[in-house]
Amino acid sequence: MRGRKTTGQGMAALGVLLLALASCHLAWAQEDDKAPRVTLSAQDSLAADVAVQIGEQGGMEVATKIPDDVLVSLELEDDTVDEAMDALCNAFQGSWARAYLLEKEPPQVAYTADQLIKGLSAVRQAWMKYVQALPEEKRREVMMALFAGRGRGGPGQRPVQQPAQEEGPALPGLPPAAGQPATEEQPAAEEQPAAQRRGMDRADWRRRMRLDDPLRELVFRGRTEEITLKLADAALTEALLSFVTASGYLLACDPTLTGSISMDLEKAKLSEALDKIAEATNAKWRAVYIVVKPREMSEAEVEQRMEQRMEEGFQRRMSELWQMAPEERAERIDRVCRMVTRMRGRLQDAPKERQDRAKRFGTRMLSRLSQYSARLSPAQRKELKPLLKTIGQALQ
Repeated sequence: MRGRKTTGQGMAALGVLLLALASCHLAWAQEDDKAPRVTLSAQDSLAADVAVQIGEQGGMEVATKIPDDVLVSLELEDDTVDEAMDALCNAFQGSWARAYLLEKEPPQVAYTADQLIKGLSAVRQAWMKYVQALPEEKRREVMMALFAGRGRGGPGQRPVQQPAQEEGPALPGLPPAAGQPATEEQPAAEEQPAAQRRGMDRADWRRRMRLDDPLRELVFRGRTEEITLKLADAALTEALLSFVTASGYLLACDPTLTGSISMDLEKAKLSEALDKIAEATNAKWRAVYIVVKPREMSEAEVEQRMEQRMEEGFQRRMSELWQMAPEERAERIDRVCRMVTRMRGRLQDAPKERQDRAKRFGTRMLSRLSQYSARLSPAQRKELKPLLKTIGQALQ
């Protein structure tokens, strides 16, 4: 970046969230020297207007959800669109994202930020179901790549949080959402607290968890600007979900489209994969930036949201458990018991604050599991008994 000075008004510093974007008329990658550049000067200007100006200079559509009283002062000189959005959001503690759309023609009236967020959340939910159905080894590989990261730095590395459930019209041409978005099971490095793993102290982590950011669930830490993807006569749905898995970027599709997609790409630009999908479906692909101002939640809202996430995750994992074969189910329960025992041993030398947090979490989990078990058949309760016993012993 060159010649940048940024100041602004807003909440405590947040940083930037990032998804992928490109245009059907202007295919590019951020590292490409031919990427569009942005130069502008704004003094106490509306942040939403500046976001639109950045989009106009970059030839990109921008949808915003920013209060009218948010002003920024910004100096940009020969920056890429991503750099410009980065600077803008740092100036008012905002959040931004890029996403792909595949459609026959763009709508006559541009999508709002709420419509895009709602539609892309549905796409993400469909992708999560797709990943959960993969063999366990492959599923863990995908989760590690996208949620733990492929080693790529830059903006968008934020704690995952449940997106706000916005009311309003759904984005046309996207898969309908079936209930709440799925909550992913993230691979954990047990030796380090989650906040430390993400390079932040606990106070910073708690502050960020207080922010209701509707874009947070739409970004994968392990995104990449190069894609390796091999498909042979794949159905459109499979191609779309494979694209998300291989790139870490969401791609929404008009459900009326059909086609059979083949490609053999190795470290290619994202635009190459999108071109092949669009050509096979007789469609066009384009992109949109979403820029929002996260809202700070109350303590009660934070607790309610965390409890909701825990309950949704618990119900999903229990549903997965009973779908397994008896032998596989027994192995899974045994593995969880061993993990609980290992964590108990590690916590013995941990600071008291961490021990107290772990005990509170374990107590809530034991209560939830006990209540759930009471509604099961005697045979099912017998299968879960070792897990209940192990958690109870860990809390002593």
